[in-house]
Amino acid sequence: MAETEAKDPETEADETASENAETLDASAEEGAPEDTQSDDALAEDIEFDPKLLSLMTGELGSPPIIEEKCHQIALSLAQVFMVLFKDKNSLPIEASAGDITQGTRSEILKNIEGDFCYSEAKIETWSDEIAIYCNNDLIISIVECMLGGDDPDNIEPVSRALSMLELDLSAVFFETLNEALKATITRNPTLEQSVEKPTLTLPDTEGETYKEYHAASFSLELKFGQLETKATVIVPQSKIIKTDIEAVANRRRKAEKKTDWAEKLSKQVYNSDIMLQANIGLERLKLDEISRLQVGDVLRFGEEGDPTVVLQANGRELFNCALGKSGNKYMVRVESPFGDEDWKDGF
Repeated sequence: MAETEAKDPETEADETASENAETLDASAEEGAPEDTQSDDALAEDIEFDPKLLSLMTGELGSPPIIEEKCHQIALSLAQVFMVLFKDKNSLPIEASAGDITQGTRSEILKNIEGDFCYSEAKIETWSDEIAIYCNNDLIISIVECMLGGDDPDNIEPVSRALSMLELDLSAVFFETLNEALKATITRNPTLEQSVEKPTLTLPDTEGETYKEYHAASFSLELKFGQLETKATVIVPQSKIIKTDIEAVANRRRKAEKKTDWAEKLSKQVYNSDIMLQANIGLERLKLDEISRLQVGDVLRFGEEGDPTVVLQANGRELFNCALGKSGNKYMVRVESPFGDEDWKDGF
């Protein structure tokens, strides 16, 4: 019989462990591609939805909130615009809040129809991406009144392409509306606003300089004489979200109340009773002589002839007067202003 060599127990255990290790390494190598694929699939699963990302970064707002904020802005803008347009152009125009639209900038621009005039604008520290457009019939009617001096009620509404002169003069309307918008969204009068030259075409949505964003538009329903039309403002939703129109309105009301209070106070001051005092210059005396004055001593006026009387109120000299007497009462007659005639400005 052939002899079988017996293995040492420790040697046999080492060989078994080595074989197991090699088996595990081979399994790991075979499973490596599957793990890599699993990681890639996980990365794809956690990719953010663009709309959700826009909501998280503040580029897109909740539709009900945007709707409410735009409505508040339009309500306030309508009131400010009517006053400002009348002050700047001496023409009456009625304005009220109109419809509100939400979507991307391109989606809103695609909805513009008919003969229109378009301009882009900016308000310092608020937005550089404001767009305003209105129907041409409004610009035609306004220009006709400005050049002809006719009453808006006598203008027959017409819709057509604008002439170069009408297009140039349309800037007056856009500047007034953008200035009214600035007064609506901020109470800082030092902020600058500007409007680009109006055009009859919309921006090229495929152009390299075109910027897409989530936008909201709010319209003003306008009545100018016989014409009933509208003007629309397009603004990024990110700017609408950050605008607290209620806080601005509260500051405006406080400013108005302060003005009313000042006017009321001014009226009260003018209607209040003020004690008048007539001063007559007496002869000059030395301190020693003054110290020895007694009851019954008589002092002479400092001037010869009729003495000059200075009329005072609240310590301020107002008029030079002449002293007189009527019956048992002494009186003064106002003769000339004392110094500056504009004494009321500093009173």
